Amino acid sequence: MTFSLLVGLKNNLPYTQFFYEQTRQLYPNLELVFVSYGSTDGTHDWLDALNDPHVRYHHEAAARTLSDTYNTAAELATAEYV
Repeated sequence: MTFSLLVGLKNNLPYTQFFYEQTRQLYPNLELVFVSYGSTDGTHDWLDALNDPHVRYHHEAAARTLSDTYNTAAELATAEYV
């Protein structure tokens, strides 16, 4: 049984980095799916620099709705359960 954790991001890079590190310590092989629309705090650069085979992500400069964020994350997820 495999799981994907869907995570919507927007302009909270220090918390996102903390969340990522803590989640990886507990669940090193869990698929994390990050989606960021409209972040301007370096989140997109951080996502691009991640070297983690269990991370899938999407980002755009334009702001979108929570529904857009969830739908994009669900489309990116590859695990059996989200």
